Amino acid sequence: MNENASTLLQLWRSTMRAKRRTEQEQYEIIMECKQSGLSDHQWCLEHDINPGTFYNWVRRFRKQACEFPAPAGKDRFQAIHQEVVKMEIIPDQSTDLYGL
Repeated sequence: MNENASTLLQLWRSTMRAKRRTEQEQYEIIMECKQSGLSDHQWCLEHDINPGTFYNWVRRFRKQACEFPAPAGKDRFQAIHQEVVKMEIIPDQSTDLYGL
């Protein structure tokens, strides 16, 4: 490989590689995302952060017993308890198609 090609390859790799972030920076990014009101995925896309990388950071912090606040503006997505009720369906005699 000639010198120009080698230089171009190094330049390409350096621009394609994501910037390394310290643990403190990762934590601050996670907190900023959680407080944004956006989904994690949407926030990452808007801030040029690979969502997979973001979730790896979150997983690593959780393994260290770190807890994050609930995402802002996500209350509307909380699970609603729904009760299941067994119902018996009795056919209406007036709509019996077979005349039985």
